[in-house]
Amino acid sequence: MPEPLPRPNPYDLTSHLVLHSAYNKCLDLETRYEQVKKSFLLQVLVCARFLGYMLLRAPTDGGREDFAWEIWRCSGDETMQELAQLYSDHLLRIFPRNKGRTPSPRSHPSAQTTPSKHDKAKKKLCTYGFLIPFSEALYRDGYRCILSGKLDSSSVSANLVAPKPGEKETVTEASHIFERSTNEGQSAYAASALAILFRLGQITSIEELHGKNLHRLENVLTLDAVLHRHFDSLSIWLEKTNADPNRHCYKLVAIRPSMIDDRLVDHIELTTPDPVEYPLPDHRYLALHAACAQIAHLSGVGEYIDRVLREIETIGVLASNGGSDVLYHALVRHSDIEAY
Repeated sequence: MPEPLPRPNPYDLTSHLVLHSAYNKCLDLETRYEQVKKSFLLQVLVCARFLGYMLLRAPTDGGREDFAWEIWRCSGDETMQELAQLYSDHLLRIFPRNKGRTPSPRSHPSAQTTPSKHDKAKKKLCTYGFLIPFSEALYRDGYRCILSGKLDSSSVSANLVAPKPGEKETVTEASHIFERSTNEGQSAYAASALAILFRLGQITSIEELHGKNLHRLENVLTLDAVLHRHFDSLSIWLEKTNADPNRHCYKLVAIRPSMIDDRLVDHIELTTPDPVEYPLPDHRYLALHAACAQIAHLSGVGEYIDRVLREIETIGVLASNGGSDVLYHALVRHSDIEAY
């Protein structure tokens, strides 16, 4: 559920002047939202909270400072709403959200290169319909969902892994941290979506996820099909629990406790048999995913996007009662035009 911005201002006026001033502008807009004219599709209250939580939840200090300057430069209520609309549009674009049935592993796009190790396992998985990136992620993740620990049923059927007493099976899928469509067609809008949100996470190069690099192992998780859906919709996320760069320990967080098993929450450590050939999911990507998930749900942008996407699925963008919100967001998500 959306929550009001925390008060008082957490940024010290003396040591963090720009952050303090930017957050005050968000608090002021939140206080006055009923008297402010709505200039864009997002409600004024949602705009105020979205900008404020972008400051509070930015995963890096540099990203927070950059965004504070953007808010500070806004000349009034309309430009603040415009900034919130711009960033929320890109949030819609870069993550899958609820856009229909999750693609199956059998239709997973593949990279063009194949490491030489474990060819037998890969060949066996390919006979079950798995393409190269998913087979590599499955091997790295021990042929199981990294969150639930349940074994991948197809890998068990292929005799790649044998269940131990008490272990359960499930259907797993390859989950991208960042959405495939941000890279398809190499559109100007897709590139700007990556650039804007990467600034927030201080990810220095779009080339990291350009072309087939979008399917690099650092951007892929093996997840149970249901958990995959929740992860895509920003309903669950992983928060790092230690600062040791050699260990990848996380806790699983959800917007509602009922979405996940209590046994999954406390300690998840990601491991790999070979960190060079089979690298783990990039902690920067997971941190940006976690930040965007929290921002979306705390501000109310997540509810708004979900409502629009449900309308797109149920009535279609050209329905006479669809309204401008539905048509606008369908264009933002699926075409190569600029939002403004």
